[in-house]
Amino acid sequence: MKKILFFLLLIPTAIIAQNRYNISGTIKTENGEPLAYATINLDRNNKYAVANENGIYQIKNVRSGDYTITVSSIGFATKTQAISVNGDLTLDFTLIEDVQALDDVIVEGKKSSTKQEERAITIGSFELADVVSQTNILADAVDKIAGVRIRRSGSLGDGADVSINGLNGTAVRTFVDGVPIEFLFPGTDIATLPLTGIRRVDVFKGVLPVDISSDALGGGINIITEENTVNRLRASYSAGSFNTHLGDVSVTLTDGKESFVKVTAGANYSDNDYTFKAPIRVVNPDNGQPVDLEEPLNIRRFHDLYRLQYSTAILGTYNKKWTDHAEIAFNYFDTFREFQNNVNPISNVAVGEAIGERENVAIVAKYDKTLIKDKLKLKTISNYSDLFTKFVDTTSNTYNWLGDIIDTNGRRGEFEDGSPALTETTTKSLVNRLTLNLQVSENSNLIFSNLLAHQDQELKDFDIDDPTQFGVAPEQKITKNISGLQYDNTLFNENLEFSAALKYYTYKLVGFSNLNRVAIESTEGFLGWNGSIQYKLTDVFSIRGSYERGFLIPEIVQFAGDGLNVAPNGELQPEESDNFNLGFRYNKRYNENYRLGLTANGFLRKQRNFIFIDANAARQQNANIGDIDSQGFETELQFNFLKNFNWNTNVSFVDKTIERFAVDTATDDAVGSQLPNTPRFFYNTELSWQTEDIFNSGVDVRLYGLYTHVDVFNIRPVSDGETLETTPDAFVPEQDRFDAGVSLSFLDKKITAAFNVVNITDEDLFDNFSIPRPGRNFNFKLIYEISNF
Repeated sequence: MKKILFFLLLIPTAIIAQNRYNISGTIKTENGEPLAYATINLDRNNKYAVANENGIYQIKNVRSGDYTITVSSIGFATKTQAISVNGDLTLDFTLIEDVQALDDVIVEGKKSSTKQEERAITIGSFELADVVSQTNILADAVDKIAGVRIRRSGSLGDGADVSINGLNGTAVRTFVDGVPIEFLFPGTDIATLPLTGIRRVDVFKGVLPVDISSDALGGGINIITEENTVNRLRASYSAGSFNTHLGDVSVTLTDGKESFVKVTAGANYSDNDYTFKAPIRVVNPDNGQPVDLEEPLNIRRFHDLYRLQYSTAILGTYNKKWTDHAEIAFNYFDTFREFQNNVNPISNVAVGEAIGERENVAIVAKYDKTLIKDKLKLKTISNYSDLFTKFVDTTSNTYNWLGDIIDTNGRRGEFEDGSPALTETTTKSLVNRLTLNLQVSENSNLIFSNLLAHQDQELKDFDIDDPTQFGVAPEQKITKNISGLQYDNTLFNENLEFSAALKYYTYKLVGFSNLNRVAIESTEGFLGWNGSIQYKLTDVFSIRGSYERGFLIPEIVQFAGDGLNVAPNGELQPEESDNFNLGFRYNKRYNENYRLGLTANGFLRKQRNFIFIDANAARQQNANIGDIDSQGFETELQFNFLKNFNWNTNVSFVDKTIERFAVDTATDDAVGSQLPNTPRFFYNTELSWQTEDIFNSGVDVRLYGLYTHVDVFNIRPVSDGETLETTPDAFVPEQDRFDAGVSLSFLDKKITAAFNVVNITDEDLFDNFSIPRPGRNFNFKLIYEISNF
């Protein structure tokens, strides 16, 4: 409790300021239609707003004084107006369409994500509203971004391994509003985090700014949540193949001035009983000995159920003298999971009884305040979470892939030979991020950010024959602090943009070594730095580059295991990397019907003490396997034509080779080979057509087709002479997937209905260590949303 109070006391309160007011109104076109996502800026204080889908905007907490307000939107002439603020103002604007103005605008993102993608650092960004009808899993939307590859085995509830331009695993951190997800929602990632409450996703492909960075080596995903300033009701339900159901409802109520409350509840469920080809173990009735069939059979998964229930309650206030925005949130997650197989390649024996449970309770507090005549912005967010995990793997039954028990007196436990498990793990996390952003001049900013995080884990190991008896493993603890100072500046009429930052990392580990069974303690500190630069050669063409010297502090689950199927390794060392990025951007709109965007980036990564899952172990374990060099490129083409058509294509190539292999089982042939289980060449292309008010019916329609290709890649170290043809068990064959869908929005966009088909041609698809993914499957989604009521 003392720790909780200490972190919450980091939130400043009771800061006195002079009177502040609100500016609000509606942006419309010449035809009187609401103009969604127009940008409204004030000249003196960097305050701005983005109009919502109904054209409504609000700029909060504005000091009294004289300002120039600027309203702009793509394809419309910009409008400016001098105003005096000495009370709340209502200002409505009408913008006039101006096709020629589009030539001067570079647009690579969508809506509020545009500014992110125009920065010197390489960012891929999207609004969730643009993809929510097409996917139920956030990881699938992120997987479409150039240079990104999401690895997961296919079942709803499976975790994801994220690869961004040669970096993967925990080297790529995921954040929610700048807080690492492993502390905010332990046991959750972008494949299992519900979509409810998400507004935008930013994928950083090189340098991470200090205000969201942790110990990521040079890549990360930041999930930005919704603002809660208008009354809103949203409900969605999705049904799909394999008895999959996802539903949620969210209600936001405000007083229209300074307070709000938001309540969300939802549930996800799937049997995950898709069919795939797997080896089957049968018993010879004559001698009782197992017989392996020569050809895999097409069978159905029978022990892979996933269930998630979650709820959130948020209380907040804004536009107060003591705060611009403050809120406290209470989160609850409850998960049940059956396990069908380990992460190793599919064997001829299935897992038929092992299960896992997770229950997480978290409290999140946020506070924002603008100080010193709007030149200093203070933001802080604190979180406490308590995660309970249970893992049961005690059976002596042996199952084949038909679900038959073929041996009742086999080894105890299905995951690790000879080691049954009945464990309960408690993980407690505390985290705070404090950020100060000082406007030094009109074109320069100085940003300081500090992330302080603590996590401890306690494991109870029960006697499987007498569950009333148990042993308690020594408590594992990790504390890490990352401080960063960053300077941003623009010069030469904003044609040159550069940024430079210093980061200092410290951590302390107190735990228990799984190798020599003794207590350990490790403390280290190290300095990292980064820089980025972008120069506009013309209004439509720019070049950019960046460098980062980064470090990765292992997570506690990597040190201590997760109580489910990740074994502990208390001897992990921090990972380090030198990352180089160089690329260009071209973006030009030729007229109202045609726009072309082209982005290309090359990268080089030199990673040392590389952390990777050692799949040779019966239970997966993280280890420092050696040194890895990565080089490659990613390119993205965006072409909008005939007004209603959009064609997006991206291609990625990653040459990730082992320069030094430290794993005891490795051979000399491993050095110089491709890193196992890492796709080398992949691309996707999507063609979509959309129109509003089709046939004057009031219905908006969107159709899309998505094709994805992943080339052959190895799942174990291979020598130069080994190929898919000579050693097929060492490789995953090339994969081609085609998806398509349609969505309809009607009743003034209050209702959206979508139908999607995944893997239309029913191709054989694989993922982590050649685990089969689902074949052809379908889902239907219905979304209902009203706001400003």
